[in-house]
Amino acid sequence: MKKILTLLLVVVGMFVLSACNRSKKLKIGFAASTFQNPFFNDIKEGIEDALKGTNYELISLGADDDASKQAGQIEDLIAQGVKLLLINPVDSTTSGTKIKEANEAGIPVITVDRSSNEGDVKAHIASDNVAGGKMAGEFLKSVCPVGNPV
Repeated sequence: MKKILTLLLVVVGMFVLSACNRSKKLKIGFAASTFQNPFFNDIKEGIEDALKGTNYELISLGADDDASKQAGQIEDLIAQGVKLLLINPVDSTTSGTKIKEANEAGIPVITVDRSSNEGDVKAHIASDNVAGGKMAGEFLKSVCPVGNPV
């Protein structure tokens, strides 16, 4: 998880540095599937920390795992003129339509944890669940030797 958060912060940091000389506060939108999952709260807090002392503010919205609610939230973020849109899609199909709308508005999009089936996504940041599963299996083998079940 730390690698994902670090990569996300680097991407956001590069974007922020490209506009350091502007005097007006600029907005970055984060449309999360839910903030009931601590993982997405960690991402939100990491972005907020990265933006401290910059001309950017984060607008973060959680959709409570409701794709239609998230679609409306993304429309609102586009209407607010965000300069970057981070999306953790509730579902990969519905998000594609909204990503295309962001593309038409000239807003770069980064997907987080889940990808989208459509639209121009500048970057996708996710964990490697296969590698994570292997790591979990290796850990279990080390603490639970064969013939000595948990």
